[in-house]
Amino acid sequence: SGEELDELAKCMVFRTFQKDEEVFRIGDASKSSFLLLKGAVALAVFGQLFARIDTSPQFFGGIGLLDGTPRR
Repeated sequence: SGEELDELAKCMVFRTFQKDEEVFRIGDASKSSFLLLKGAVALAVFGQLFARIDTSPQFFGGIGLLDGTPRR
């Protein structure tokens, strides 16, 4: 509902990333998840592309929040 989205937005920090800027690295502490609102995100491991997120809105990077593990 609209009220639920408003409450969620109050808890969010909005950031803009530049092209080719790293969002996180493997092994980083999982302190947040991300919501892609515009643009695209490439997910790479050791320089090898394994996924691309280019549909928005789309959440990513939240598994560690659920299980308490570092980024993997």
